[in-house]
Amino acid sequence: MNAAQQYDAREEEIALTSIKEILKEGYDGGILTEEMINQIGYDMLTKNMIDIAIEVFKFNVERFPNSYLTYDSLGEAYMEKENYGLAIDNFNKSLEINSHNKNALDKINEIQKNR
Repeated sequence: MNAAQQYDAREEEIALTSIKEILKEGYDGGILTEEMINQIGYDMLTKNMIDIAIEVFKFNVERFPNSYLTYDSLGEAYMEKENYGLAIDNFNKSLEINSHNKNALDKINEIQKNR
């Protein structure tokens, strides 16, 4: 059973552990890039696997802490989870790295307008 199937089967903890292992092996083996990991996270979001997406994006932030895109993506996942405090924190971190990140500015404004 792969991570997505485990998640679908409500075996979330097993799925989260599996995805972390898969990401670590792929990254450590030089197979997964920042962009590929980010895409995996967005794939999980589109499948409404928000907790897995958050773990994927957190993994990417840990590996690429100077990339504004990693924080921006993590912010979007927290926004989907309706954890607006962590979403804003990550969007702000993204803006610290790249003050011209329009997506982060737009998302912060959207959150503040709807709260």
